[in-house]
Amino acid sequence: MKVIGINPTPLAISDLNTDKYAELSAVIDGDSFFYGLWDESQNLIGTDINRGIFPFFEQIPSQITKMQFGVLNNIFSVVPEKIFDPSLAELFVSHANGVAKIDQHIFRSDYVTRFNVRVVYAVRSLVIKQLNNRFSKPSCVHLTTAFLESLVTLTFDYKIHLMLHNEKALLCLTKGEELLLVNVFPVLQPSDLLYFTSLICQRFELAQAKIPIQVSGMVNEGDEQLVTLGTYFGNIRLRELPIQGPVKNAHCDHALYSVRKCA
Repeated sequence: MKVIGINPTPLAISDLNTDKYAELSAVIDGDSFFYGLWDESQNLIGTDINRGIFPFFEQIPSQITKMQFGVLNNIFSVVPEKIFDPSLAELFVSHANGVAKIDQHIFRSDYVTRFNVRVVYAVRSLVIKQLNNRFSKPSCVHLTTAFLESLVTLTFDYKIHLMLHNEKALLCLTKGEELLLVNVFPVLQPSDLLYFTSLICQRFELAQAKIPIQVSGMVNEGDEQLVTLGTYFGNIRLRELPIQGPVKNAHCDHALYSVRKCA
């Protein structure tokens, strides 16, 4: 999947050396670093993608002191708050991913207020070390946490929420204020999005023609993945976000918006 929705004039690293930027939000996805810069009036004034997160950390000027980071990976588990035990974090994650042990990672958890659950996840130890070395108080959450907290008012019926980012899709299924399912899956071609979304409908016996699907992230109307999905699903909408500033296609920046709101 091609990366779209990025500012038509990408920000060079040297552009960071200016006083007009007050805040930085970013999504760390493997070695990919998707970031946005906000001014003092809360306007999103530019976004870009970098490959190689650690060299980029060193080039962020010291005057930008407010930073929020979202981690996107599929090494996580969603656990009801009533059974969550911090000492069992690694067990929750390893069991959900079908592995015995996850090396060179630190285990963290975020509390999702609206659903009273914990997103328990693993982050590369080196990423956490670099964040703590470079920034005084970095805010770091799993993108799943930010996504769940940013969902729009829920209906009483079933609803599928999709956020696309690079070659991944984050999907959750809700029914009213009940969270039924959360998953992150790869989207390497348009049929992947259709396949995984159809599986969810089959599992929960949902009518594909009627189930509302709200889509945001790095996708636009007319893109092949949405056209393919729309061939089998009849109620798909792009989510618009209250993002102010010169950046167009606000739904494309849902990841940055949700991470910032979650900080």
